[in-house]
Amino acid sequence: MVKYFWPMFFVDLIVTFLMLKSFNIPAQNYLADFLIYIAFAVVWTVVLLLVSSKFRNLMFRTKSE
Repeated sequence: MVKYFWPMFFVDLIVTFLMLKSFNIPAQNYLADFLIYIAFAVVWTVVLLLVSSKFRNLMFRTKSE
């Protein structure tokens, strides 16, 4: 799961940048905007990794009897 973090993080960072820029909010402070993009990307990456691992565990779970 950890090996997928960095590629997914950079994809989520780009998607977050495009999504928030589409709202056309004028930049007041570029450092603050950059930190917001990173925070959103980290949250999205962790959520997607957790959800994907849950679904993977549900799909490939075997019954031990």
